[in-house]
Amino acid sequence: MCGLTGTASYVDVVNREAIEMSLAIISHRGPDDSGIFCESGHGLSVGLGSQRLSIIDLTPAGHQPMSNETGDIWLAYNGEIYNHQELRAVLEARGHRYSSRTDTETVLHAYEEYDLDCLHQFNGIFAFALYDRLRARVLLVRDRMGVKPLYYSWNGQTLAFASELKALLAYPSTPKRLDCEALQLYLSLGYVPSPFCLLAGIRKLTPGSYLLIEAGQLRQSNFWSPHIHLTPEDGRGLGNLVTETRSVITSAVERQLMSDVPLGVFLSGGLDSSIVTAIAQRTHSGPLDTFSVGFADTDTSTVDPIYNADLLHARQVAKLLGTRHHEVILTGPELPNLLRQLAFSLDEPLWEASFASLSMMARLARDTGISVVLTGDGGDELFGGYPWYIGTIRSEWAARLPLIRHALPLLSTAFGEHSIGRKSRDLWRRLGQSDVVKYRLSYDIFGETQSRAIQMADLSGQFCESVTDRVLQAALTDGPAELPDRLALADLRLWVREHFNHRVDRMSMAHSVEARVPLQDNDVVDFALGIGLRRKLHGGQAKYLLREAFREILPPEVLRRPKRPFAVPASSWLRGPLRDMVYETLSRERLGRFGILRPEPVQQLAVGFLAGTNDLAFQVWVLLMLQLWCEAYLT
Repeated sequence: MCGLTGTASYVDVVNREAIEMSLAIISHRGPDDSGIFCESGHGLSVGLGSQRLSIIDLTPAGHQPMSNETGDIWLAYNGEIYNHQELRAVLEARGHRYSSRTDTETVLHAYEEYDLDCLHQFNGIFAFALYDRLRARVLLVRDRMGVKPLYYSWNGQTLAFASELKALLAYPSTPKRLDCEALQLYLSLGYVPSPFCLLAGIRKLTPGSYLLIEAGQLRQSNFWSPHIHLTPEDGRGLGNLVTETRSVITSAVERQLMSDVPLGVFLSGGLDSSIVTAIAQRTHSGPLDTFSVGFADTDTSTVDPIYNADLLHARQVAKLLGTRHHEVILTGPELPNLLRQLAFSLDEPLWEASFASLSMMARLARDTGISVVLTGDGGDELFGGYPWYIGTIRSEWAARLPLIRHALPLLSTAFGEHSIGRKSRDLWRRLGQSDVVKYRLSYDIFGETQSRAIQMADLSGQFCESVTDRVLQAALTDGPAELPDRLALADLRLWVREHFNHRVDRMSMAHSVEARVPLQDNDVVDFALGIGLRRKLHGGQAKYLLREAFREILPPEVLRRPKRPFAVPASSWLRGPLRDMVYETLSRERLGRFGILRPEPVQQLAVGFLAGTNDLAFQVWVLLMLQLWCEAYLT
């Protein structure tokens, strides 16, 4: 696992000093080794830089950038190819000769053998830059689920790229202007999906795609994208599906345990991370290291019982499975400085505060001597874990019944704030709406009207009403699949690939820890996308297949535990240890430095929240993180 950076230009020689500066900025991604390859004067000048975190083959043979035997192909690579041993056997049988045990070298030889078709061979998490001297081409690639990041800029003649946005700041051509479309997406969704980036002129390579510079042209193409592929005549019974679920996930976890350095698991005590932990512990020689996070009460500095259910469940699971468990408690006094630091580490801001928990666990893992961790991200979206999936199935059923349509407003009025009244109002709001509107009703942080109101006039004039709808429409489109399946697919395309994987990568790699996601393994994703959501929610039970598949190896408490988000006490933080930070950061003076947010409505919202007259913690958090990002990246 590594960090990479570099340039390719038809007009400029390689700026080695800029590459060195870029590498220094992302040295946390690879503290074990560093290297640069430069070549100028052949029509296409190319520079590649790499910071290495040694995971497979810890010897100098794994040094990067790495070349083939003839020196005609050079590679800067970040990631893990989990099936590299199988690929290596095939490649060696075809005459390729290895000088290391790394999967990096397998990428090189696979490209030599299969050209761009090699991308279909890889099961792993990766981003890489490859220079092919003979073809005068540069290839940038990002893995199917976007676990590993890659930013780039292209002005028609020069390409610059890096694993993290902050590393691009080392190149003189990198602008420091806000991208208005990306701002709309952030205010609406709470994150910025690819290919957009908050810095104008910068793009994120879309997951499952490659970018090719050749003959003076740049082109981008997908080599994979997630699609629902249900078989109408699927005769598999539930028993067979349960057996297949157990087999495919067990194989994925075991495959992703490959490592020449110590390995552990982030354990929340929920179903997904407990499954990963249970399988890994059965395979691991000796006790497996597991890591959890808890939160101190903001007033007493004692452990907060409300937000520490995860910590207590994880402790129980670790004891029952026999892991060597480690815990860290996040306290109020450390939050302000931590948040400023993480605003820079994240590259782009995020709407929820759970990234702070991931950072604390990654730091604890590194301090414990662990360089690789497994997580349970992806299980909810792939196997039907969210309650709104069941709600969507019911609402689609209700929409076809005229009597219920007429009864909903009556129920809403009659039951008021009772759960029946709230559910009736929510269902009534969704009936007859477009798929995009139904999705936005669940996810929008700032609606279009409110988003316009909090932006300065010149930015509001550039407001692109369709950008969020365009992104959501593309995410929801998948042929004849039913709406509940397409909503889950949109969550996979957006929440998992663009939000969850972003926070996991930045927070783990900030502490030189590689995070792996076995529930997003190629085989698991392909298997899950072939099963309809109604079958995954058999009997109205969330994640039915997962619960049944691993019933024999999980504690009953885990199987009975209802779905809980990986949450943090954001409201308590904002009204407690971060209170002064909110006032200061969202002050008129500091907001005025960038001319992005209108001070009056922002302060009205923030002051109202701090005074307890509104409960809009998510909106305050989004604005706070945006301002901290501006101060880190636009100055």
